[in-house]
Amino acid sequence: KAISVTFQFMANDGIESYKDKPVISQFLWSHNPEIWCGDTAIEVKTLVHRDFPTHYYGAHRPFHNVDMPHADQPTWTDGSGRDIPRAFRKRDGKRRIRAFPSDGVRKHATLNHYALRSLDSYLVKKDRGDVNREFREFDDTYWRERNDNSYLEDSILRYLPALENEMDALKALPGVGELHEAAVKAHCAKRDELLQHESYQKMRETLVQASPYSPVEEKLMREIGLL
Repeated sequence: KAISVTFQFMANDGIESYKDKPVISQFLWSHNPEIWCGDTAIEVKTLVHRDFPTHYYGAHRPFHNVDMPHADQPTWTDGSGRDIPRAFRKRDGKRRIRAFPSDGVRKHATLNHYALRSLDSYLVKKDRGDVNREFREFDDTYWRERNDNSYLEDSILRYLPALENEMDALKALPGVGELHEAAVKAHCAKRDELLQHESYQKMRETLVQASPYSPVEEKLMREIGLL
Protein backbone atom coordinates (compact mmCIF):
# COMPACT_ATOMS: atom_id res chain seq x y z
CA LYS A 1 0.00 0.00 0.00
CA ALA A 2 3.01 2.33 0.41
CA ILE A 3 6.70 2.40 -0.54
CA SER A 4 9.08 4.81 1.22
CA VAL A 5 12.05 5.52 -1.06
CA THR A 6 15.22 6.89 0.52
CA PHE A 7 16.77 10.21 -0.48
CA GLN A 8 20.21 10.65 -1.92
CA PHE A 9 21.14 14.34 -1.75
CA MET A 10 22.94 15.36 -4.94
CA ALA A 11 25.76 17.88 -4.48
CA ASN A 12 26.32 21.15 -6.32
CA ASP A 13 29.42 19.74 -8.10
CA GLY A 14 31.02 23.20 -8.18
CA ILE A 15 28.50 24.46 -10.77
CA GLU A 16 27.90 28.17 -10.29
CA SER A 17 25.95 29.23 -13.38
CA TYR A 18 22.40 28.14 -14.18
CA LYS A 19 22.13 26.12 -17.40
CA ASP A 20 18.98 25.19 -19.26
CA LYS A 21 19.81 21.49 -19.18
CA PRO A 22 18.29 18.51 -17.33
CA VAL A 23 19.53 18.45 -13.75
CA ILE A 24 20.20 14.71 -13.98
CA SER A 25 22.90 15.40 -16.57
CA GLN A 26 24.65 18.09 -14.50
CA PHE A 27 24.78 16.86 -10.89
CA LEU A 28 26.31 13.41 -10.50
CA TRP A 29 28.01 13.42 -7.08
CA SER A 30 26.50 12.68 -3.72
CA HIS A 31 27.14 11.48 -0.18
CA ASN A 32 27.81 7.87 0.75
CA PRO A 33 24.42 6.23 0.07
CA GLU A 34 24.26 4.87 3.63
CA ILE A 35 25.52 7.95 5.51
CA TRP A 36 24.47 11.59 5.32
CA CYS A 37 26.08 14.19 7.60
CA GLY A 38 27.28 11.42 9.91
CA ASP A 39 23.74 10.06 10.26
CA THR A 40 22.61 6.64 9.04
CA ALA A 41 18.91 7.59 9.21
CA ILE A 42 18.09 9.33 5.94
CA GLU A 43 14.84 10.99 4.88
CA VAL A 44 12.36 9.39 2.50
CA LYS A 45 9.49 10.23 0.20
CA THR A 46 6.56 7.85 -0.01
CA LEU A 47 4.47 6.48 -2.87
CA VAL A 48 0.97 5.82 -1.51
CA HIS A 49 -1.78 3.65 -2.97
CA ARG A 50 -5.23 5.22 -3.13
CA ASP A 51 -6.70 2.77 -0.58
CA PHE A 52 -4.03 3.34 2.06
CA PRO A 53 -5.93 4.03 5.33
CA THR A 54 -4.60 7.57 5.55
CA HIS A 55 -5.25 9.63 8.66
CA TYR A 56 -3.32 12.56 7.25
CA TYR A 57 -0.40 13.26 4.91
CA GLY A 58 2.98 14.60 5.94
CA ALA A 59 5.48 16.07 3.49
CA HIS A 60 7.42 12.79 3.47
CA ARG A 61 4.99 10.04 4.41
CA PRO A 62 1.36 9.27 5.24
CA PHE A 63 0.11 8.63 8.75
CA HIS A 64 -2.47 6.07 9.80
CA ASN A 65 -3.95 4.74 13.04
CA VAL A 66 -1.10 2.67 14.46
CA ASP A 67 -3.40 1.16 17.08
CA MET A 68 -5.41 -0.78 14.50
CA PRO A 69 -4.99 -4.59 14.65
CA HIS A 70 -1.69 -5.72 13.15
CA ALA A 71 -3.48 -7.80 10.51
CA ASP A 72 -5.29 -4.68 9.28
CA GLN A 73 -2.25 -2.45 9.04
CA PRO A 74 -1.28 -1.64 5.44
CA THR A 75 1.71 -3.30 3.82
CA TRP A 76 4.45 -0.68 3.75
CA THR A 77 7.95 -1.30 2.45
CA ASP A 78 11.28 0.43 1.83
CA GLY A 79 13.06 0.67 -1.53
CA SER A 80 14.26 -2.92 -1.18
CA GLY A 81 10.81 -4.38 -0.61
CA ARG A 82 11.37 -4.93 3.11
CA ASP A 83 8.87 -3.90 5.77
CA ILE A 84 9.59 -0.42 7.06
CA PRO A 85 10.99 -0.25 10.59
CA ARG A 86 8.28 -0.48 13.23
CA ALA A 87 9.62 2.67 14.92
CA PHE A 88 9.05 4.61 11.67
CA ARG A 89 5.47 3.40 11.36
CA LYS A 90 4.74 4.22 15.02
CA ARG A 91 6.60 7.60 14.92
CA ASP A 92 8.69 6.65 17.95
CA GLY A 93 10.85 9.75 18.33
CA LYS A 94 11.17 12.90 16.25
CA ARG A 95 13.73 11.49 13.81
CA ARG A 96 11.44 8.53 13.04
CA ILE A 97 8.73 10.75 11.59
CA ARG A 98 10.49 11.14 8.23
CA ALA A 99 13.67 9.04 8.28
CA PHE A 100 14.89 5.51 8.96
CA PRO A 101 18.24 3.67 8.61
CA SER A 102 19.48 3.58 5.02
CA ASP A 103 21.50 0.37 5.20
CA GLY A 104 20.42 -1.84 2.30
CA VAL A 105 17.30 0.14 1.37
CA ARG A 106 18.13 0.87 -2.30
CA LYS A 107 17.87 -2.57 -3.96
CA HIS A 108 14.90 -1.65 -6.16
CA ALA A 109 14.60 2.13 -5.85
CA THR A 110 16.46 5.22 -4.70
CA LEU A 111 15.50 8.90 -4.92
CA ASN A 112 17.94 11.53 -6.18
CA HIS A 113 17.14 14.82 -4.44
CA TYR A 114 18.52 17.94 -6.18
CA ALA A 115 18.13 20.32 -3.26
CA LEU A 116 20.99 22.63 -4.33
CA ARG A 117 21.52 22.53 -8.10
CA SER A 118 23.56 25.48 -9.43
CA LEU A 119 24.62 28.32 -7.17
CA ASP A 120 22.43 30.65 -9.25
CA SER A 121 19.37 28.47 -8.67
CA TYR A 122 20.13 28.16 -4.96
CA LEU A 123 19.97 31.94 -4.58
CA VAL A 124 16.59 31.98 -6.33
CA LYS A 125 15.46 29.15 -4.07
CA LYS A 126 16.48 31.13 -0.98
CA ASP A 127 14.44 34.10 -2.19
CA ARG A 128 11.40 31.89 -2.84
CA GLY A 129 11.55 30.21 0.55
CA ASP A 130 10.38 26.77 1.62
CA VAL A 131 7.00 25.78 0.21
CA ASN A 132 6.24 23.62 3.28
CA ARG A 133 7.71 25.58 6.19
CA GLU A 134 7.22 29.32 6.25
CA PHE A 135 10.27 30.44 8.25
CA ARG A 136 12.87 27.90 7.11
CA GLU A 137 16.21 29.41 6.09
CA PHE A 138 18.22 28.15 3.13
CA ASP A 139 21.56 29.28 4.56
CA ASP A 140 25.16 28.07 4.32
CA THR A 141 24.51 25.24 6.80
CA TYR A 142 21.73 23.84 4.61
CA TRP A 143 24.10 24.14 1.64
CA ARG A 144 27.06 22.44 3.33
CA GLU A 145 24.99 19.57 4.68
CA ARG A 146 23.80 18.71 1.16
CA ASN A 147 26.98 19.51 -0.76
CA ASP A 148 28.81 16.25 -0.06
CA ASN A 149 30.38 15.14 -3.35
CA SER A 150 32.22 12.05 -2.13
CA TYR A 151 30.32 9.43 -4.14
CA LEU A 152 29.67 9.21 -7.89
CA GLU A 153 26.01 8.39 -8.53
CA ASP A 154 25.43 8.47 -12.30
CA SER A 155 23.14 5.46 -12.72
CA ILE A 156 20.27 7.81 -13.60
CA LEU A 157 22.05 8.76 -16.84
CA ARG A 158 20.60 5.63 -18.46
CA TYR A 159 17.33 7.56 -18.60
CA LEU A 160 18.78 10.72 -20.15
CA PRO A 161 18.20 9.91 -23.87
CA ALA A 162 14.55 9.04 -23.23
CA LEU A 163 14.13 12.14 -21.08
CA GLU A 164 15.59 14.43 -23.74
CA ASN A 165 13.38 12.87 -26.43
CA GLU A 166 10.30 13.44 -24.28
CA MET A 167 11.34 17.02 -23.52
CA ASP A 168 11.74 17.71 -27.23
CA ALA A 169 8.28 16.25 -27.90
CA LEU A 170 6.69 18.36 -25.18
CA LYS A 171 8.41 21.55 -26.35
CA ALA A 172 7.06 20.89 -29.85
CA LEU A 173 3.49 21.16 -28.57
CA PRO A 174 1.77 24.49 -29.32
CA GLY A 175 3.00 27.16 -26.92
CA VAL A 176 4.99 24.86 -24.66
CA GLY A 177 8.42 25.73 -26.08
CA GLU A 178 7.68 29.43 -25.73
CA LEU A 179 6.53 28.99 -22.13
CA HIS A 180 9.69 27.06 -21.35
CA GLU A 181 11.85 29.86 -22.73
CA ALA A 182 9.85 32.39 -20.74
CA ALA A 183 10.40 30.39 -17.55
CA VAL A 184 14.15 30.21 -18.20
CA LYS A 185 14.29 33.97 -18.78
CA ALA A 186 12.28 34.62 -15.59
CA HIS A 187 14.64 32.43 -13.58
CA CYS A 188 17.71 34.25 -14.90
CA ALA A 189 16.07 37.64 -14.42
CA LYS A 190 15.32 36.82 -10.78
CA ARG A 191 18.94 35.80 -10.25
CA ASP A 192 20.16 39.07 -11.79
CA GLU A 193 17.73 41.05 -9.65
CA LEU A 194 18.86 39.33 -6.45
CA LEU A 195 22.52 39.93 -7.21
CA GLN A 196 21.85 43.67 -7.19
CA HIS A 197 21.47 43.35 -3.42
CA GLU A 198 24.54 43.32 -1.21
CA SER A 199 23.12 40.57 1.00
CA TYR A 200 22.86 38.17 -1.93
CA GLN A 201 26.28 39.17 -3.22
CA LYS A 202 27.73 38.30 0.19
CA MET A 203 25.81 35.05 0.38
CA ARG A 204 27.04 33.99 -3.05
CA GLU A 205 30.63 34.67 -2.02
CA THR A 206 30.11 32.81 1.26
CA LEU A 207 28.84 29.72 -0.57
CA VAL A 208 31.65 29.82 -3.14
CA GLN A 209 34.17 29.82 -0.28
CA ALA A 210 32.23 27.41 1.98
CA SER A 211 33.95 24.41 3.47
CA PRO A 212 33.50 21.25 1.36
CA TYR A 213 32.61 19.37 4.54
CA SER A 214 29.35 19.34 6.43
CA PRO A 215 29.44 21.04 9.87
CA VAL A 216 29.33 17.65 11.62
CA GLU A 217 32.15 16.21 9.50
CA GLU A 218 34.30 19.32 9.84
CA LYS A 219 33.92 19.27 13.64
CA LEU A 220 35.02 15.62 13.75
CA MET A 221 37.97 16.26 11.43
CA ARG A 222 39.17 19.10 13.65
CA GLU A 223 38.87 16.91 16.74
CA ILE A 224 41.08 14.20 15.23
CA GLY A 225 43.56 16.70 13.78
CA LEU A 226 42.81 16.38 10.06
CA LEU A 227 42.06 20.12 9.74
